[in-house]
Amino acid sequence: MAALNGALEDQVADRTKHLSETVDRLQLAQDRLVQSEKLASLGRLVAGVAHEVNTPVGTALTTATHLAQQVEAAEEAMAAGTMTRRQLADFLTEVKEAANLLTTTVERTAAVVQSFKQIATERSDETRRRLDLHDLLMELRPAMEVRTDAPHVRFVMESKPGLVLETNGGALTQVLGQLLSNCMDHAFPCARPGMIRVAASLTPDGAVDLLVEDDGVGIDPDIRPRLFEPFTTTGRADGRTGLGLHMVYTLVAGPLGGTISVTDRPDGGTLVQVRLPATPRTEAEAASPPPIPSVGAAGMSAIIT
Repeated sequence: MAALNGALEDQVADRTKHLSETVDRLQLAQDRLVQSEKLASLGRLVAGVAHEVNTPVGTALTTATHLAQQVEAAEEAMAAGTMTRRQLADFLTEVKEAANLLTTTVERTAAVVQSFKQIATERSDETRRRLDLHDLLMELRPAMEVRTDAPHVRFVMESKPGLVLETNGGALTQVLGQLLSNCMDHAFPCARPGMIRVAASLTPDGAVDLLVEDDGVGIDPDIRPRLFEPFTTTGRADGRTGLGLHMVYTLVAGPLGGTISVTDRPDGGTLVQVRLPATPRTEAEAASPPPIPSVGAAGMSAIIT
């Protein structure tokens, strides 16, 4: 009997060892998969930056080259004494137009670089602090009302005192600002009348839910699967970079340590839910957000942290 027990113990120990090794291998495989997805995401981001910057830089280079040629021709005409008053006026008009185009393209390039810089560095240097979300929303309300200050849009805010959590106020402010800007930019085209609602509430487990919803036109099905990926936008013709929701994802999943979901409202429009935990994540966790999810056909995407 003792020998049998010993054999069973050896067998259990051996299987336990193998199980532990299997778990370690699975964990290593998972870590490699996550790292691979991060690298792939970084590659897409860098490629997107290169594409976004390449167009205005190319335009600026072409404009500058043409401008240099016109200046050279004008100098030759003036040196020869053949430039007429009409030619001078035309030259000055062309220089002015070229300067305006150069300014526009350089500003667009600077905006892309600034957005990329925010995404790359916005873990926010501000340390976490204990705050009442209701008080923060009241402080931000004037700024939010300015963002939504349009005669065709009604702004509603709902929250109650006592929504206390330890979080990064700077990152949360940026998330709110970007979500509101996204509503104003995309939900109400052609001055379509509508409503934007911001609401905060406490969940049974002590977390805080922050809702930003609108009754606008909803999410374009073509971009739905890539909603949180960088450079996803339907407003490229208007000069938008498509980095806003990617920055929101980075902040929520990183320094805020929360989750985010996007759904279609039953009566039209979009609902964004940000859930902030009662207890903050560690610095190591905040520095390593999960891979970017895709938004399915049903309009739902949950980022689990």
